[in-house]
Amino acid sequence: MTWTGLRSTVGSLFLSILLIGCFSVAQISLAADTGAVGVNSRFGPYSLVSVADGDTITVRSKSGKYLKLRLIGLDAPEIAHGSRSAECGGTAAFAHMKSLLGKSPLYLEPDASQDAYDKYKRRLVYVYADNVLVNSSMISDGYAYEYTYKTPHKYQSTFRKLQSNAETEKRGIWNLSCISNNSSNRTKRFE
Repeated sequence: MTWTGLRSTVGSLFLSILLIGCFSVAQISLAADTGAVGVNSRFGPYSLVSVADGDTITVRSKSGKYLKLRLIGLDAPEIAHGSRSAECGGTAAFAHMKSLLGKSPLYLEPDASQDAYDKYKRRLVYVYADNVLVNSSMISDGYAYEYTYKTPHKYQSTFRKLQSNAETEKRGIWNLSCISNNSSNRTKRFE
């Protein structure tokens, strides 16, 4: 093996170890936060405390620790908060999130490509209820948009296809005239 080939192999190995380490840190951090048990990169069980809107919930671990969660890879229309009025589809997205979560134990999965927390100190995760990825269900059922914040998440291409299908088939909020007649509702609202 030439020096260049050896250097390339060592560089690739180092990068792989670094990426695995980052994922492990995200998993250890979530487990340490709550005392949860991890199975196949999912941690839980957690119980639902409240649904804030179509992309934010609060859960409680068995040890009693509360976590405010922001679901990775989606953005749902906002419900009314204080003096701010609801966005088109916000109430429907909120109701659909509640129906998906039900009373099932919830399991959380971090994504090594994303920060552990967002700027509002919400834990960034994928949420599973009855072995169903809630993040993808919200999009495929038409109650949320695919949303990428800084870096692509691991389900980005899948979520984009799910949104396209939901929009084409006019599922959920895509069936509302305030959404279908206003393409600006599909743009990112965050900085």
